[in-house]
Amino acid sequence: ITLAQPTVPVHRYDVFIPYSFEAGQDWQGFEGDMRMVMQDARARKDVEIFTLGTGSDQPTGFVTALAAESGSVVTPTTAETFAVADLYKVEESLGDRFLGNAAWQANRAIFNDVRQFDTTGGANLWERLGAGTPSELIGYPAYRNSAMDSGFNAAATANNYILAFGDWKAGFLIVERVGMNFEVVPHLFHTANNRPSGQRGFLAWGRNGSDVIVPEALRLLNVATAA
Repeated sequence: ITLAQPTVPVHRYDVFIPYSFEAGQDWQGFEGDMRMVMQDARARKDVEIFTLGTGSDQPTGFVTALAAESGSVVTPTTAETFAVADLYKVEESLGDRFLGNAAWQANRAIFNDVRQFDTTGGANLWERLGAGTPSELIGYPAYRNSAMDSGFNAAATANNYILAFGDWKAGFLIVERVGMNFEVVPHLFHTANNRPSGQRGFLAWGRNGSDVIVPEALRLLNVATAA
């Protein structure tokens, strides 16, 4: 038996905000506000990268990784169509041992499509839980992911990865080195004469990575279309 340790490369990211001496002096709470802006920018970018990252000079997103694993991609029951049967097809394609911690991820627009499947209240697709707890879709937590595909166009040729499902704790690993670091660059310089420009810089940086480490734990619905 060979035990292999998963390897997830980490990559550096940074956020930079130049500001004038006057702004730093006159704007009360400037540093705190800039930290908040940078943390928000990083959070929004993390969603995009951990979903769609290429893995070359950035983390590998789960859509990128799963799309390369034929056993993890599920096709719809009817080509170029997303229907209620596809929810159950995705769920049934996942091994039993991963169902206990399974959850959905999809764009808000896809979840809205799902809500329109059940027009009579008979399918009981959605269950609304208490405040602060995500709704459940056919018994599993459902989380919005704005980076995933929001739909598909049957008149275009494309892969449309609209729904992800599985045990994220077992299947997808995010690596964080130390955390987000904040530094003040005391002087910025003119490129023409190398003299101080009367500006400082606020720099935030860190290192992280991500990748699918157990493809069997996750599934991805691809509603592929052809023009």
